[in-house]
Amino acid sequence: MAQNIQQLKKQIRTVKNIRKVTNALSMVAASKAKKYQQKAQSITLFIEGIYQLLSQTYTLAETRYQLGLLKRLVKNLSIDNHKNSVLKTGTSKNLVILFAPSRGFTGPLLQNLIRELRYQIETKQISDTLAFGVNKKSIDIAKALGITLVDIVTLRKEEQENHDLLFSLTREVISLIESQRIEGVYVAYPKFENIFTYKATLERFLPIEMQNAKAGLNRSVLFEPDPQAVIYNLLRIYIQNYFMFVVNHLNASEFSARMMAMKQATNNADSLTEELSLKFNKARQEQITNQIIDVVRATI
Repeated sequence: MAQNIQQLKKQIRTVKNIRKVTNALSMVAASKAKKYQQKAQSITLFIEGIYQLLSQTYTLAETRYQLGLLKRLVKNLSIDNHKNSVLKTGTSKNLVILFAPSRGFTGPLLQNLIRELRYQIETKQISDTLAFGVNKKSIDIAKALGITLVDIVTLRKEEQENHDLLFSLTREVISLIESQRIEGVYVAYPKFENIFTYKATLERFLPIEMQNAKAGLNRSVLFEPDPQAVIYNLLRIYIQNYFMFVVNHLNASEFSARMMAMKQATNNADSLTEELSLKFNKARQEQITNQIIDVVRATI
């Protein structure tokens, strides 16, 4: 009996210590989720502005210059789609960039992401696919989806280091498109909607589809040093910041999922502590009752 009571006391102490950890992780995750949500919202306006500028610049340059390989990166919907579409080049491979959580303790986030991406890949009939992974959990996603993972990068804690990594990723993706090794680039990531909801998203990212931007264009614009260089740099800025936008959504979704998972773990720890305390009190009461009975018998 005494041994059982000591075991219960040890279990209660262990569960309470675990509760402290899960509660702390939940609060930290909530704070970080809010931070990355604000970052994702702030960068959205910048991306929209770059997109509009890129669309107008490309539309104007297309009417006056030969843009060569840039046509593989941009599809201007206002100018003969069939001429610019990379689907006419004869290449067949697609590249999916998998943005995955960096660590565990995210509840059902990873499994939900795999299930939704599998459905979207089948629905959109994306075949002959290669994958580029961001963070180690992308290995699990690629394996589950049956996609060949050609390379992987791991995001760092420092934001400047992530900017450098995404800049390198931008150059590599542009190089793959220009070399005609792939026909299109898709981005897969959990899109943050609110603290309780994230949506697995698969978007065709390259070639970028430009809307009709002929209205309001200034035909007297001069390009320095040349239109190819201007558009190429706008493309690089757009792609790099779009990747940062995706990373912020990924982090917001990951920390939101971790917050919910750790909150559930904290609640489970509270329930288990209550259950063990009840068992402990019963065992302790039984021990006291037996001791009283022994004393009474001894006096008789």
